[in-house]
Amino acid sequence: MPEKNKKQLKILVLTHLFSDIAVGGEARAVWGFTNALAEIGLDVYVVSSFVETVERNYHPKIKVYQVPFPKRRTNFCQLDMFKTFLYALPIIFLKKIDIIHLMPTQGPHPYAYFKIRPFVSTVDVNWNYEDTKFRDDLIYDRRQKREELGLLEKEYDFFDKVIGKLAYYFFKIFRMNQELPKSVDLCAYRHIKLLDWFKKEKYPSQFVYIPVGVDTNMFSPVVKTIFSKKENLTFLFIGSVAKRKGVEYLLRAFNILSQKYTNIELLIVGPGAPATIDFFKKVIEPTAKVKFLGQATGYNLVRYYNCADVFVSPSVGIDLGINKSVVEAMACAKPVIVSRAHDTGVIDNKGGFSFEPGNINQLAEVMEKFIKNPALIESMGKTAREYVLKNHDWIILAQRMKDAYQKLLINYLK
Repeated sequence: MPEKNKKQLKILVLTHLFSDIAVGGEARAVWGFTNALAEIGLDVYVVSSFVETVERNYHPKIKVYQVPFPKRRTNFCQLDMFKTFLYALPIIFLKKIDIIHLMPTQGPHPYAYFKIRPFVSTVDVNWNYEDTKFRDDLIYDRRQKREELGLLEKEYDFFDKVIGKLAYYFFKIFRMNQELPKSVDLCAYRHIKLLDWFKKEKYPSQFVYIPVGVDTNMFSPVVKTIFSKKENLTFLFIGSVAKRKGVEYLLRAFNILSQKYTNIELLIVGPGAPATIDFFKKVIEPTAKVKFLGQATGYNLVRYYNCADVFVSPSVGIDLGINKSVVEAMACAKPVIVSRAHDTGVIDNKGGFSFEPGNINQLAEVMEKFIKNPALIESMGKTAREYVLKNHDWIILAQRMKDAYQKLLINYLK
């Protein structure tokens, strides 16, 4: 390896939200991954449109910069890409950054076009609004997104509108309109199906598979807590309480089971738009033991995973791979029930069961398997954790990413 690559790598991470408080899987993924990169020795510099942390408890090798006039938004929009581009420019030169990495997902960031450093983009699949079966659910959620996240202030103030107009013309003049520019040097893709898509579209970049990860020391099995009575078999959902997450189908499946069994309960953990939660509460039958517990973060999430017996992720309208909450549940040795919107090959009949998205009767049937045969909970939970330890631990993924960074630099410097 050239002498230059023997020095400590300095990585600049660009993101729209750096937070250990936000519930969304994307925010938790950025937080976990950057901390893992720092843990294995990399110097990590984060430039974010919005920073929200508890007592700045990130790794000491991470330096965090928030752009001026910060505002939390639902995604990494053109305006915020432009602001992070301008703000990061002096940092790149003053800190002698080696590689720029866009997280948590792809976009036409200016640094993909102005190649002052090798550019890496995390790549994920998007919600499929062309799916006629679930399109209404997805469109409804998109309209409720800001309320779901508790973003009640105006999304764009006067300053944003002025800078936004500059950003618009900047992107237009330089024709920066590709969701995933082919000028990206390295794609860190989250779903294995994307590799075939890269080849089909003839992307010239390098590729590395980096699925969502988890801190397996933090998310680990412990004894049940007081949250759940021992006589009840507890099903758990964690995530945005929204239609795209399949919560309505989960509630209707649980209604069916509650007519047959009195010793089961369902915990719903996560934020949601008030109107959406009110709608879901009207779906629940009087006999069903369902609790909406609101938003939880950090170790409270670990406690909820461990008070449950079975985790359910019934998402619709997207091919997810394995999402963050599923991996966290598996790390806590919980069997999982997932819709086939996920990559279910590693789960089916091993660490849990799968069902067709939106199929209420099928979901009720696989949930009932754990009620009828509780021994499956321990055996499948053990298998689930073993799989995550080998394939989704953040440290393993960070080392894989570091190797890809080093290979990229070697090729870039030739």
